[in-house]
Parts: sequence; C-alpha cells; structure tokens
Amino acid sequence: MDGQKLSVSGYLILDESAFLIFDSEKSYKRKEYARNCVSLLISQSNFEQFRGLSKSFVVVSGQLRKSISASGRVHLGGCNDVGLEVRDIHPVRE
Repeated sequence: MDGQKLSVSGYLILDESAFLIFDSEKSYKRKEYARNCVSLLISQSNFEQFRGLSKSFVVVSGQLRKSISASGRVHLGGCNDVGLEVRDIHPVRE
C-alpha cells in the first residue's frame, strides 16, 4: 500500500490550513472529514502552483502514504492519517 502510485478524482481544498481532497463538494460542505476525505502531502512549490484549483473538481496523481505523520511534518488540516503525496493536479474537464 505505502508508495503505491495512484490518481484520485474529487473536490480539492487547498488553503493555508488544509490540503484535502473530498469525494464530493457535498461531503466538504457537510464536513465529512473522516469518511470522505484524503489528506494531501504537497510541497510549497506545488501548493503555489495548484492553489488556484481549490474548491474545484480535479484529478490528483501521486503516491499513497499510509501515515502522513511519518513524514515528519505537522499536518493541522489533515482529515485522516492516510495521505496522498502530490505529484500533479489536473482540473476535471466537463
């Protein structure tokens, strides 16, 4: 599981306090963090590059991490301990 490459589609939240992807906008608005959310591990440069996509539907590609706390960074805005280390983010085409 740890290190597996994958892509996830969903509703992206990127701001100063939260790096998350939800299964839907409804889950985000209902604050369904534990059930319908994955924490994102994102570098500062990727954060700056992709923050304009926040609150939109995207595909996030990266590597699965079974424990975001093992990264040695503090994650105040995480929704659970499983995370996705971000490599790329693309908007979903409608």
